[in-house]
Amino acid sequence: MELAFANLIRDYQKQVSYAVKILSESGIEMPYSSHEWTLRNEPREGKLVGGVSYQRHGRGIWLDLPDGQVDFDFGDQGEITGFDRWRLECFLDCRRDAYPTSARSELGVWLKDGIIKGELIQAPYGLYYVADIAISKNQDVNRVLTDGCGLPHQSQDRILTLYSECFLSADVMLGHYNSTVRYAEKHQGLSRLKRIGLRVYLLSWLGYLHSTMEGIQSIGVRLLLQRRRHHSFQEAIPLLDELNSLFKKHANSLRILRNNVFHLLTDAKALEAFFSQDGQRLRWAMELHRQLAEFFSNYRITAEVYYLDTGRMAESVVRSMARERKRRRSTTTPASAE
Repeated sequence: MELAFANLIRDYQKQVSYAVKILSESGIEMPYSSHEWTLRNEPREGKLVGGVSYQRHGRGIWLDLPDGQVDFDFGDQGEITGFDRWRLECFLDCRRDAYPTSARSELGVWLKDGIIKGELIQAPYGLYYVADIAISKNQDVNRVLTDGCGLPHQSQDRILTLYSECFLSADVMLGHYNSTVRYAEKHQGLSRLKRIGLRVYLLSWLGYLHSTMEGIQSIGVRLLLQRRRHHSFQEAIPLLDELNSLFKKHANSLRILRNNVFHLLTDAKALEAFFSQDGQRLRWAMELHRQLAEFFSNYRITAEVYYLDTGRMAESVVRSMARERKRRRSTTTPASAE
């Protein structure tokens, strides 16, 4: 990605972020989806905090900020980090002296090149997003892009996706396994069906555990934390290093077990071998799971703080829970007085 293009994206996203803060301070909540935004009954235009003018339109909004005008659309899930050629052109037109004269004419080439190289992704409705990858060949580009947006939308965050699609599955399976073990201890044994369940829970947990660690390595979580996340995420790196160090002790044994769990069983002895060291590998797996839970907890808490600090309330878990409680209270029919 050209540094000039990265600078333009950064500046645009920072102005959008500033606009979102003004909207929040003016009492306009961020939508949870672009569809919700289109259904709002709020005034179509008016003045915000600081005398900033705004006009709502379709999926988005235009604001006349002190540093120039900015227009943006909300994404399908309320994303504010998207952009397209027209909006970047409008952004440039209001700030001609800040960018090279060739920037406007090169936008089309930059966008196309970004898609080809996998540095950008394009949503079905036209908005572009910076891909959640570390562009290793140009550290200046990484730094600039991270300055513009220190955390991708939660739906595009590859670390949160790994958490929800792999680790949570491991966590559920471990919970079922532990519950079944406690049941066996209490009732001094298990029925045939529960013994089958115990085996399924145990092997599925270990399989998902390996898939989670494999994902951490394949998507380059450490590089993402170093190069594509706000500096507040740096404290998660020592946790990740400790986790990777622990994983190396029995990584190959867990990989072989995973392959024989999630594929047609070809080596029954591989399953026996994993549990052959008097429970040592099982205790190791338990500790690996604990450290994974600690790492993801740290990351999610830091992300929550970032959402709140940057006005991205629609992504906040705390705000979502409060919103859901409010919705439930409003739909609950009060009991009739006797």
